[in-house]
Amino acid sequence: MFRVQLLFVGAVLTAAVGLGSPQAATAEGVRVEAATPSGGSESAAVMGEVTLIGKPPKRRPINMSADPGCQSHQAKPSLPEDIVVGPEGALRNVVVYIKQGLADRAFEPPQAPVVVEQVQCTYRPRVFAAMVGQPVVIRNGDATLHNIHGFPVANPTFNVAQPAQGMQDTLVFRRAEPGFPIKCDVHPWMTTFCWVFDHPFHAVTSEDGKFSISGL
Repeated sequence: MFRVQLLFVGAVLTAAVGLGSPQAATAEGVRVEAATPSGGSESAAVMGEVTLIGKPPKRRPINMSADPGCQSHQAKPSLPEDIVVGPEGALRNVVVYIKQGLADRAFEPPQAPVVVEQVQCTYRPRVFAAMVGQPVVIRNGDATLHNIHGFPVANPTFNVAQPAQGMQDTLVFRRAEPGFPIKCDVHPWMTTFCWVFDHPFHAVTSEDGKFSISGL
């Protein structure tokens, strides 16, 4: 048996970036289908959808005028991603993970890195998860100065400059830790949130609010 822990990242991020009290909106109980192993299989999957009940806050365009280079390549104004809601209330960027039931099992981290891009003066993705020991590559895709300033608590803090397009740095976290911000001090609107797990059973909801965790 296992339990799914759902975190309303919109509210968490609102507090993290100092926007004051969370908006009057709640994340609906996630609709989950637990697969029953068949044919002698010892694995299962859990999948579901996260939706928002209530009216999301209005997303006002980000003012990037402080760096003309950021403004010049914007096809349309960028919008903040504290709470991103799609059709029918689909809630994006929610971290879902297995909280209990793994006992003392240990899991090898993936060799493939998690890749985070700084592109058009925005972090992509906005929210990501990695395993302890898994490489996290953060790359500057813009022809302007960025820096990677992380604020973890369980892991060491870091602050690395990337003055040139194409530069990248690889981070490896040694302890599990819930979401912490990584910011660009040059462009204060740029923030991504990193979650570090000691197991592979986690997911971040996509644009349609859906997630899937397999191999259970």
